[in-house]
Amino acid sequence: MKSHSFAMATLSWLGLALALMFASGCDPIWGAHVKLRGPDHVPVANALVTVACPGDDTETSPQGWVARTDVEGKAFVGSLGTRFPNCDLYIAAPGLPVRRIRYAELCPGGGDSCDRVIDLDLALAQ
Repeated sequence: MKSHSFAMATLSWLGLALALMFASGCDPIWGAHVKLRGPDHVPVANALVTVACPGDDTETSPQGWVARTDVEGKAFVGSLGTRFPNCDLYIAAPGLPVRRIRYAELCPGGGDSCDRVIDLDLALAQ
């Protein structure tokens, strides 16, 4: 009988540990997966991708929403949150003009109609 109690207690602790693991791993995120190609369709490495919000409110525009593209021209910028913020995306690539993608282009319906995580495959022009 003692081994049965021990087994039940072990299963209870295991169940609790698994529940906590799954609950903590479900934080909602928003962001943009960006893939950049130059005018010659070659991946653009070392470009800066940033999200910038209107105003100086540090709660809606914290630092750190910046990423640099890798050798494949890929980057991810985002944070915790339940929806994409009302902010614009800027891309600055060496030798190319800065590109601004307005929130209205990223989320035409705005608010809840917008995907939390956006995938962008962009060809940058001269």
